[in-house]
Amino acid sequence: MRNPFLDTPSDRALVIRYHRVSREEQAEGHGFTRQREGTEEWCARNGVEADLTLEDAGHSAFTADHIRRGAMGQILEAIASGRIVAGSTLVMENLDRLSRENPFEAVKMFTSIVSNDIAIVTFLDGYRYTQDGTAMQRMLTMIMSIMHFGRANSESELKSTRVAEAWREKHRLARENGQPHGRRCPEWMRLEPGGYELIEDRAREVRWMFACAIGGWGRRRIVKELIARRVEPWIEPSVKRPHPVWNESYVQKILSGGEACGTYFPGKWPGNRRRTSQEPILDYYPAAVSREIFDQARAAADLRQGGGGRKGSSRNLLQNLCVCGCCGRGMTMQDKGTRSRGPALVCQRSLVGDCEHRFRYVYARAELMVFFCIGDHADQILRSAEAETCTVRGLISGKELQLNDRSERIRRLVKHMEVSADPALDDRLRELREESQSLSAELQDLRHSLARSNEMLEASFPDRLLSLYRRISASPKDQSPQVRSRVNQDLRSFIKRIVFRNGSFTVEFRNGREGRGFMLPGHRPRPNRGHFSSAVKEGIQLRKGDIEPDPSRAPDRPPGPLPQPT
Repeated sequence: MRNPFLDTPSDRALVIRYHRVSREEQAEGHGFTRQREGTEEWCARNGVEADLTLEDAGHSAFTADHIRRGAMGQILEAIASGRIVAGSTLVMENLDRLSRENPFEAVKMFTSIVSNDIAIVTFLDGYRYTQDGTAMQRMLTMIMSIMHFGRANSESELKSTRVAEAWREKHRLARENGQPHGRRCPEWMRLEPGGYELIEDRAREVRWMFACAIGGWGRRRIVKELIARRVEPWIEPSVKRPHPVWNESYVQKILSGGEACGTYFPGKWPGNRRRTSQEPILDYYPAAVSREIFDQARAAADLRQGGGGRKGSSRNLLQNLCVCGCCGRGMTMQDKGTRSRGPALVCQRSLVGDCEHRFRYVYARAELMVFFCIGDHADQILRSAEAETCTVRGLISGKELQLNDRSERIRRLVKHMEVSADPALDDRLRELREESQSLSAELQDLRHSLARSNEMLEASFPDRLLSLYRRISASPKDQSPQVRSRVNQDLRSFIKRIVFRNGSFTVEFRNGREGRGFMLPGHRPRPNRGHFSSAVKEGIQLRKGDIEPDPSRAPDRPPGPLPQPT
C-alpha cells in the first residue's frame, strides 16, 4: 500500500478527512456517502479545505484491523514519524470510527493522537477533542472520549455475541438437517430454493484443476494455464479487490479445502481468519469431485513438497531423491556443457570443499540404472502396496468409529447443556471437540496414504511407470517436461531416497527393501584449484599442480627473453 503522506506538505498543519466501514457490503451502501457528505459539510462550514481523504473499507475497528492493514495505521505511523505536524485536524463522523476496541486500548490510541497537539473533530456532535483549554475542559474531553469508546465497544461486543449465537444455530441445523447456512458458499456453486447446486462450467474447471494436480502440476502452473485460457476469475469485484485475478492461494484453497468433495467446515467465520471449531460435516455440499480424487490430489501435492525451482526440458527425474552417502546432503545436477560427458550428479557440499565424496555420476547412466533396479523389485513393490492397503483400511475403519463416537457424545452433551448450566460441561465439550479435530486430521492423513497405495496397485504401477519412462524420448519437446514431472512424482511415491557413495548407489524403497547398483568407473571433480592441463592419470584429468615432475625430462628453460630470429 502506497504511503499517502508522501505527497502532502510537511511544513504546515493538515486537515485530514477519515471514513471507515466495517464490511465491504457497507461500502456499496449509504455508509460512505453519509460520512463523506458530513466531513465535506464541516470543512465548508469552517472555511477549510481538506488536504487528504483516507478511507477504510471492510476493516473492523473492533478487531483493530483498520490499524494493522488499513489507512488508520498509516495515520498513526505518520503522526509518530512527524509527517503530520502539530496543529493538524482529523475529521470523522464519530469516535467509533476511530476505535471500537477495549476502552483501555482505545484511550491509548486517542491520547497518542491528541498528545501530539492534533485535534480530532467529530461532525456528528460538533465536538473538538484537543489537549488545549482549562483543566476542567481537559477532564471533560477525557470523560467524553471514555464514554464514547465504552459505548462503541459494548455495542460491538453485543453484536459479536449475537452473530456468534446465530452461526452456532446455523451450524446445528446444518449438521442435523443439512439446512443451508446462507448464500455465502464456494464460488463454483450457488444457493437455490432446494439447496446448493453446482455451476456446471465452474465445476468442470474444478475437476480440471484436480486432474492437473494429480498429473503433477503445481499451483503456479495451473494459474498460468487458467490465465492463458482466459478463464474469468470467479471472485466478484469489491472495494478491496476491484480487479480480481487468478492467484496461487485461491487455487490452493480449492485443491486442499475439502469443499470440492462436499465437506463443510463449521467455524470458518465470514470475514475473519479461518478457524475450525467443530468437526467437519461430510457430504454437505454437492461434490464436484469424488473423495478418492481429492485424496489423490492431496497425496500428489505432498509428494511435490520441496520440488520447486527452475524446470526445463531436461528436468532431473531423480529430483529430491538423491543424497550423498558421506555427508547426507542432497546431490545436485551439474552440466559443464558440450565438452563434458553431459549432466552429472555431484554432492552439493563437495562443490564448496565441505565433503570428501567427489565422484561425478553421469546422470543419464544413473537414471537408467535406477529404473533397472525398479524393474527388478516390481513384484516386491506391489506386494508391499497390497499389505499397506489392508493395514491402512483397517486403521481408517477404526478412526471412523472413534470419530462417530465423539460426534455422538458431543451431540448428547450439547443437548444436556441446554437444560443444565454446569461449567464443567463446557470443559468436557472442549475436550471432545479437540479429540474430534485430532481424529479428523489423522483420518485425512490415512486417506492420503490409502490413495497412494491404491494408485500403485492400479494397472500394475511399476510397469506403467516403466512404460511412461519409455515415452519420454518419444514425446515432443514441448511435452517432455510434463511427462518427466509425472515420472518424478510417481518415483517419490514409493522410493524414500537414493544414496550415492564411491561409485555405487542404493535405492531405499518405502517398504523397507533396498536395491543396489554400481556405476564404476565414476570420475571425480578435481579437488584442487588451478589451471587445467592435458595430463591424464587413471582416467582422471589433472591440474597443473597435480602433475609430478618427470626426472628423465630436461629442465624447463629459465625465465627470460626469448631469442630473436636472425
